[in-house]
Amino acid sequence: MTDDRLLDVQQAAKRWQVCADTIRQWVRLGKLRAIRTPGNRIRIPESALPSVQKPSSLVGPRRE
Repeated sequence: MTDDRLLDVQQAAKRWQVCADTIRQWVRLGKLRAIRTPGNRIRIPESALPSVQKPSSLVGPRRE
């Protein structure tokens, strides 16, 4: 990995305009490349975001 800026789940969700749970699900399903910190926090390399296609099957209707 290069000197990519690492984003936390909230930052990645804001960038992609999805909820944080969606980002976590993409990581869990292997749709989004991520690393885990020693504290088990998810960090997403900034370069991983542009390559992600928003899978419509993962982005369901908004909850109210």
